[in-house]
Amino acid sequence: MFVDRVTIEVQGGKGGSGCASFRREKYIPKGGPDGGDGGSGGSVIVIAKNGVNNLSALAHHRFWRAQGGSNGSGSNKQGRSAEDLVIEVPPGTILVDAKAGFVIKDLTQDGQSVIAARGGEGGKGNTHFKTPTNRAPREATPGGEGERRVVDGDHRRDGEGLHRAHRRRHQREVAERHQDRRGQQGPDLGDQSWPAARRAGRRAGSDVGEHALA
Repeated sequence: MFVDRVTIEVQGGKGGSGCASFRREKYIPKGGPDGGDGGSGGSVIVIAKNGVNNLSALAHHRFWRAQGGSNGSGSNKQGRSAEDLVIEVPPGTILVDAKAGFVIKDLTQDGQSVIAARGGEGGKGNTHFKTPTNRAPREATPGGEGERRVVDGDHRRDGEGLHRAHRRRHQREVAERHQDRRGQQGPDLGDQSWPAARRAGRRAGSDVGEHALA
């Protein structure tokens, strides 16, 4: 099946949480904080690759989410960062943010790539919160959420994809303006429709004028 236009949702992985722990060793009764940081979440990367002919692989897989990072642990051990999720598309694919309408990237050549959704940052361990007045901090921060986005993918042939993307954006803007006009209301003239009310108003004005002349 040949597919040259898809809409997918991508989400970066969540970052791992930082750890709140303290050094525990023999003969060291008052060990300081040694909580490690969480690992970063993976990002969703779209890359153009020769040999991929169309977007059929994306048509049946609409939601793509990268893995999350691992949590930090004691002994200042940082959590493992997750690997990025790579989506392969044919060269000549244009990516458009479905909600905002702007072009994310025009992948024209083999090997070009773009981060469609960035992974969250890892949380901080309690080692970062040690101060001269607080030598035993018990606080640590959770990992950040990954970026989430709806993306329109358009594989163009003979340079037509960019034109289609701008045309769809123009159609959305026209539809939004049409809805705004429909939301605007005229003066309150009872149950009459607006054109009928205008005609009735004109007739009433002409009658008043005739009486004044009489």
